[in-house]
Amino acid sequence: MKARLTIIVEGDRVVGLDVDPPLGAKVRATDCGPEIWIVTTAASLLEGDDLTIELFLSDNARLTVRSVAAQMAHACVGGGTTALNVRIHMGARAELTWRPEPLILCAQSNHRSRVDILLGHGSILWWSDELVLGRTNDDLDTITLDAQCTVQRAQVVVFDDGLHLHPREAESWQGPAVLGDARYLGTLLRFNDANDANDANDAGPAPAASPHQCGSTALAFGGTLTRIVAADPLLGRRQFSEA
Repeated sequence: MKARLTIIVEGDRVVGLDVDPPLGAKVRATDCGPEIWIVTTAASLLEGDDLTIELFLSDNARLTVRSVAAQMAHACVGGGTTALNVRIHMGARAELTWRPEPLILCAQSNHRSRVDILLGHGSILWWSDELVLGRTNDDLDTITLDAQCTVQRAQVVVFDDGLHLHPREAESWQGPAVLGDARYLGTLLRFNDANDANDANDAGPAPAASPHQCGSTALAFGGTLTRIVAADPLLGRRQFSEA
């Protein structure tokens, strides 16, 4: 099933909202601008599901995106895939906070994820992404994942990252150079105004808080990347909430 959720924001108002099931959305007004809560109106992600979320923020717009529950990529026993695509266009001085619940990859899942973000001049991005490998007692060696995230500002790529997991390559991605014994991966990406790039780079990487936490790393163009990996998803989420 193909479905699309399109959100258009001008200033502190959601002026456009187009939703296809099984995607759904609730709008909530706050002192920090509107909040969109993503909900699902039917079971997903099931084999064959191809979901797309599009956000368009005009100049000076503000938006927070959250979800009411974790998203689960179910098993693809028929050889198909599940897919979730996110496309974001931010105008000048727009502010976006992205804070959904985690994505859980079930045993035998075959998931594709693509995130494309276009930052405007002076825009601010606070991007949170949490991934959980398997439910309790799931066989992680059966999980397939192809995930990509790209951020551009002024037609220049300022962040390009990905994660590829495949059953035939389990020994590789379960090695210490990738995930090791971790079932939880949390990514926090922050981009401020490009004018703050020098300050961010001068700050240098923050020290790791625990053996399972990768500290913050300064990126070009005012960006900061924080990663947390943990064998226990509950512990990982607790550390992530404090990052």
